Amino acid sequence: MADVMGLVIFMAVVALNALISNTMRGLQETGAEVAIPTNSSKILPGYYLFIGFCLASLFLSRKLSRGIQAMRQREPN
Repeated sequence: MADVMGLVIFMAVVALNALISNTMRGLQETGAEVAIPTNSSKILPGYYLFIGFCLASLFLSRKLSRGIQAMRQREPN
């Protein structure tokens, strides 16, 4: 589920940026003056570390699974 969490975070940042820019554009067309300080959503380095962790855990779990299967095949019955 960690990889799903990484995807959700990315999609939320993209959607939030689009939502804020569309809302601000609509407000500017009506002549309203509104200042929203959260118009700078961005992905920070921790996100990339989290994605790296997800990919490493997927790779290492597959490698571990293959190693366990190989040991079971080598065991004498």
